[in-house]
Amino acid sequence: MNSAVDFSLADFPGYTEQVARERFIRAAACFGLNETICGFDVKPLCAAHVSLLTLVRSPFIGGLTADQLCEPGNERPGLPADLMTFLWIVSPMYEAGSKASPPRKWWQKKTPPTARDRFNEAFAPIGNLPAREVVSEILQYVEDSFIDAGDGDAGQKSFYADEIGIALEMAKNHGFRLDFWRADCPPEKNPLLVPLKIVFQIRKARQAMEHGTSALSNQSDKLIAAALPKLGERFRSQN
Repeated sequence: MNSAVDFSLADFPGYTEQVARERFIRAAACFGLNETICGFDVKPLCAAHVSLLTLVRSPFIGGLTADQLCEPGNERPGLPADLMTFLWIVSPMYEAGSKASPPRKWWQKKTPPTARDRFNEAFAPIGNLPAREVVSEILQYVEDSFIDAGDGDAGQKSFYADEIGIALEMAKNHGFRLDFWRADCPPEKNPLLVPLKIVFQIRKARQAMEHGTSALSNQSDKLIAAALPKLGERFRSQN
């Protein structure tokens, strides 16, 4: 009777690719570069972005899928406006309160373009792409940003906003300002402006140093868990 079952990485479909993807996302975040969505320049997603996107009820951070948002014949109403709003908020050109310049009469003096004018010009090519393509890249951008966030405790009651938890983590352990809401808080000390990919990695690193890695997990671990029942069946068939 065999007491063990032979297995290899081939028994865990997608695991090798997912691990490589996780390593790439984590390493790339450390360079501090902007990202792209369909070739459009965007800033790394941060807690301030998520807060603003929540306020405007963006459908791209609520767990909906591309199939749900772009179902043929039943596309989400107002989807083009949702796309533009999302990209405006995460754009490097974003300025609170900026509006597009009104149409200029021939006799009026030309004024410098506003931040919204510059965004609208850069966004124009995106409007010509299939909505599903843009939606898929936005959802991937959001998913990648939360790759190290953890699943949390299902059904756990919330007593404070996620943003407060992030602010406390970064202020207590890394010298950021906890009073991020004050007008005199400089951007470089505002914890809500730190990319989420960095915040969650820093939190994981601290937890690992303080408590070990037994309670930590990666998304790739789910692929192993999904394959274990088949390995169990193989073991039983051999015995």
